[in-house]
Amino acid sequence: MSQASERRREYRVRLQWPVRLYVSGSHEEITTHTENLSSAGFYCYCPTPFTPGEHLRCVIHVPGWRRSEPEGGIELQCAVKVLRVERLPDNGHFGIAFGIQDYSAKAGAREVA
Repeated sequence: MSQASERRREYRVRLQWPVRLYVSGSHEEITTHTENLSSAGFYCYCPTPFTPGEHLRCVIHVPGWRRSEPEGGIELQCAVKVLRVERLPDNGHFGIAFGIQDYSAKAGAREVA
């Protein structure tokens, strides 16, 4: 990708951290993981086709850095907005770009699968 076609304002890091998505007004949990992440948002693959502009809640598990502390890590509880949805040809999933609108952090979070 050339620099001229790059739309991102923030540098993204390729990280695969567990994510739980929640549609507003629903208790249904959709589990996935990030493909890349920046301070402004993240991209993930999801079986659910959300709509650009839709607002959701999510929890991103940031793993702890010490193997001796399996309960370590941080949960980022976020309000996110769907920015872009791409249908993936191979597996029927969707590539979704989320913008982080607001977040809070909870230390000592349990790891999610």
